[in-house]
Amino acid sequence: MLNKIKTLIFGTTALAITSCSDGARDPKADVQAMADFLYSFAIHMLETQKAFAPFGVALSTSGEQLPLDVTAGNPDMDDNQLVAILESKFKKGADDGEYIATALAYNVSAVSPYTNSKVDGIAVKADHLAGYSGVIIYPYTITDNGVEFGQTWAQPGDGTIFNALNK
Repeated sequence: MLNKIKTLIFGTTALAITSCSDGARDPKADVQAMADFLYSFAIHMLETQKAFAPFGVALSTSGEQLPLDVTAGNPDMDDNQLVAILESKFKKGADDGEYIATALAYNVSAVSPYTNSKVDGIAVKADHLAGYSGVIIYPYTITDNGVEFGQTWAQPGDGTIFNALNK
């Protein structure tokens, strides 16, 4: 029974994350809501700017959604450096007991398991205190007509955000 919906505004995109009436969290719902939000915002950025810098969201122990964008303070860093900074912030928050879930969106070049060809994609990496860790790849191509998407796939994550807490 869901009785609480929280909304996070990140730019012009909203994120709704739900919790159960008994206060228990649903890890699958937490991760899916964060992934949907990040994917939607990345699409918006691709459609309007033709690119996006890595960004993320963390879910606090109180259920608050905390957007994280490190590009403003690090304008000269490449995507790999920005991802490392975001993951470091996520790990610190998890180690300090502040976060129960994190999700990160970034550009990736990967080989599609469907076509065996290299594609550009939106990678959404999510981790949850309950032990979930995964990466969803949304392949895309920017054309004169906008952004076109290929077949999505998922793979296991590395579990580095909450790994020490789950042992």
